[in-house]
Amino acid sequence: MLDGAGPGQLTVGRDGQLYGRTFGGGAFGTGTAFRLLSSGRFSVIHQFGPDDQLPLYPRGNRPFIHASDGNLYSIVGGCDYDCYSSYVFRMTLDGRITGSWQVGAGNEDGPLFEGNERRLYGSAFSVPFALDLNGNVSAIDPTEGNPQDPALAMTPGAAGADGTIYAFKWIRNSQPAEVQLAKVIPPGAIRPFAAFWQNYFSPVDSTITDGRDGFLYIMTPQSGVGATGLGAILRVRIPALSPPRGVRVVR
Repeated sequence: MLDGAGPGQLTVGRDGQLYGRTFGGGAFGTGTAFRLLSSGRFSVIHQFGPDDQLPLYPRGNRPFIHASDGNLYSIVGGCDYDCYSSYVFRMTLDGRITGSWQVGAGNEDGPLFEGNERRLYGSAFSVPFALDLNGNVSAIDPTEGNPQDPALAMTPGAAGADGTIYAFKWIRNSQPAEVQLAKVIPPGAIRPFAAFWQNYFSPVDSTITDGRDGFLYIMTPQSGVGATGLGAILRVRIPALSPPRGVRVVR
């Protein structure tokens, strides 16, 4: 299908229009980017193909983010000649790709988020990174250089209403397995402020939403309290100040 196949989540652009990507289809079978006007008019703005300087077999249909510089950004994983890598690409609103950057090895974990200092955050194979709007990529060390820190990996999960980045921090060798919710403070300080036992909570495909009422709302499709294990919705108060090192357990 030339219009694409397997559409992902839509993004409301700063211009009020909807933008999205498809997993497959298009002229080359590797997906498309499209725009949906408020009038209902649909148009393909880009056919992903061999001239895009993206992985040879791009994977996924992660949503766009309409960044503060006016461009669309998204992350794509796939198999290039080093197999596998993840790239962030920049696209104009009329569908021209104007830049792409390798941001990690392995496939992407989720969408991108823009912080209040005009940097994009994401993760590839659970390794977090930041990309400024000039195209400079920097890795974020979940341990902050401390070899005693038990962090195993970290995946950004949301940008708050004030641009604060919130992330899930996975803890190794904890019994029971633990996941922390943390603030990311530029350029890379990480301040956990809540912890979850992983038998009640799974960060895989979980979402974080800033309710703009002083709380974060987390929806997890797996685990959850009770025998069903079919998921849960959690509410966590946002600390008023940058939290110190140390967490409280959410039960």
